[in-house]
Amino acid sequence: MANDKKILDACCGYTESNINFSGEGLITNVEVKDGYEHDGDYLEITVFHQEQKLAEISMLASSRSGWGYGAISTLLIGTAEITSVEW
Repeated sequence: MANDKKILDACCGYTESNINFSGEGLITNVEVKDGYEHDGDYLEITVFHQEQKLAEISMLASSRSGWGYGAISTLLIGTAEITSVEW
């Protein structure tokens, strides 16, 4: 099991990403939940092998000030861009 948490905080934008691996196997299902918080957008992805949870990925892009500018969080596998959230 591996956990990876990265927080990037800059002048005008804020992103937070969490990746939690909990198993091995072929991907057989993916659940996606996306939405909006008071000052940012988020995306949660859960990856399954049959009924076993393989990984949970959460991404947040925000200004942390209420202003809509300057933040993007991108999910890469290798060099391929899979998805992103922007604020």
